[in-house]
Amino acid sequence: MRTRAADLVATSQEFLQASWAATAGGGDAPIDVGAASLWGIADVATTRATSG
Repeated sequence: MRTRAADLVATSQEFLQASWAATAGGGDAPIDVGAASLWGIADVATTRATSG
């Protein structure tokens, strides 16, 4: 699970960087939702433990 989580974070960062590159070319600025869309491993473990 930790490896998969790390992969998802890396992929999200790649998309955000690509969005900023597109912005430099005249596109709209991206919205950084990284903090809202990804949980830390401790949050996942706590949620799993309390949800049964």
